[in-house]
Order: sequence, then C-alpha cells, then structure tokens
Amino acid sequence: MTTIDIVPADERSAALLIEHVIWPAPLSLYGKRAKRLRELAVDHPEAAYLEFAAKVCTAQQEIFATLPHANAAPGMTRADALSTYELLAQPCWQEALTRLVQAMPAAAPAGMNEPARLVHQAQSLLQGRFGSVGQRESVFLWAALSLQWSHVAAHMPSRHDLQGPVQTRFDCPTCGSAPSASIVPGGKRGGLRYLHCPLCETRWHLVRAVCSCCGGDDEVEYWSVDEARAVVKLETCGDCHGYLKVCFADFDARADPVADDLASLHLDYEAERMGFLRTGINPFAFPADCP
Repeated sequence: MTTIDIVPADERSAALLIEHVIWPAPLSLYGKRAKRLRELAVDHPEAAYLEFAAKVCTAQQEIFATLPHANAAPGMTRADALSTYELLAQPCWQEALTRLVQAMPAAAPAGMNEPARLVHQAQSLLQGRFGSVGQRESVFLWAALSLQWSHVAAHMPSRHDLQGPVQTRFDCPTCGSAPSASIVPGGKRGGLRYLHCPLCETRWHLVRAVCSCCGGDDEVEYWSVDEARAVVKLETCGDCHGYLKVCFADFDARADPVADDLASLHLDYEAERMGFLRTGINPFAFPADCP
C-alpha cells in the first residue's frame, strides 16, 4: 500500500458555488452503473459477480421506466418521507421486487414471494441489521427499495429544504443511510467531494481531507495500491479507525461510487488488515452488521 497526500480543495474549487445536495437522476443512473460494472468485469478476478451486479442494475433501469411509483404527500419534507418506514406500506417496492425476480429467476433466492416476511427483512436492512438477511436476498431487496426511494428523493415537492450546507452530515441527509463511498467529480464540480447514498442515490457535499465518519482531520490518510492517480483510494481515519473509499471521477469520468467500490474489494482487505473498519454500505456486499 502507498500513502497518498491529498490536499483540501484548491482555491479554484473554493470559489465555486457549491451544490450542497445533488438529487438523483434514476432514469439513467442504473443503466450507467450497469455499463460501468461490465467495463470493470473485464479481466477481473470476480468478473462473474460483477456481471451479476450489472444484470441487477440493467433490470433496475428497465423496471424503473415502467414502475407505477408512489409519490410523497404534498407538503411532506424529504426527512418525513424517507427517514420513516411509511414507504414500506406502499406497493411500489414490492412490485419492483416481483419484476426483479421475474427478470432474473435463476439468480433469485427462494422465498421472494412471501410479503410479510419480505417486509420484515426490508425493515431489517433499513435498520442496519444486515446479518439477519441472506446476502442474495439483501441484494434483491435493496435493489427494489432503491427504485422506490430514489424516485421519491428525485420528486419530493420541497426540493429546496436541504439546499443549505450539510458538511456535518455523515449519513444521507435525504434518507439517513450510510454512504457507499465518496466521489470527486470532474468538470464544474472539480475539486469538491460528495458522499453518495446507495439507497436513494442522493449525493451531498463534505469538505475534503475530513473523515466521512467522525469529522476528524488530524489523522486522515489516503492510500492506493500502486499509483497516485488511482481512480479508487482508501480514506482512513486514525481517530475513529474507520475507512471509506474515494472515487476520483476527475481521473475517470466513468467512475461510479457503487460499481468502483465493489470492484476494489482488495482495498477493503488491506484496510481491514491495517485495523480499520468500513463505515459505508455497498448494496452488493453488505456487512454482517452496521458499524
């Protein structure tokens, strides 16, 4: 492992008008993620699983376009709609799950047609009790939940209510989920860092060189295996001993904080070998328990 020094956003970035929250665009994001997963699968030791994940994302994209989505009630804030379990009572995510299973019958686990059991399992996932749900069941359930949550996040009537600074938020300001990874975009947002929610697909700004778990800045280090301009690096914190990955879309515009995180599990092994604990969630590789 090689330690990499990363300075905070430069003077040019500081002058930017920062978008504190970037709302999801689910009409295209799942398809783009599927494409990225297939690119990363080429000559990858875990190519079969990356291809499986790509198929799930492709099915998500196709289902989203025709799914009869539920909308939030007028006047309801994002926090009201997405940090509670009221959406579980709506049929959208269960219909999405049925279609996912129909699209991938050979890969879907048994028991995905038992509504009461599925609601209980979905609640377990949303509460961070990942160890109580099987890995393959978790993937299908989360994929269905994400279709509903991302739609509501993108269409809430009070889109302005989170546009102020959220630099102190380490969980998603939209739905409360832990991030999958952070991403440094290119283009007009170059030099900024956003955390990415794997459930509702919202991104929110967090200043760079600050731990995405505890907010500390004294013991934050960045690591890559063999190159300074690696697309994915570890961000470790010596204060809380947590870590999360950073994806540099300014190095590769195709980078996706879910796909590139999944394809770089070797970095997770290195982080754990050094004594760090992961603080984020990948919807294709759930931890046994939430940290």
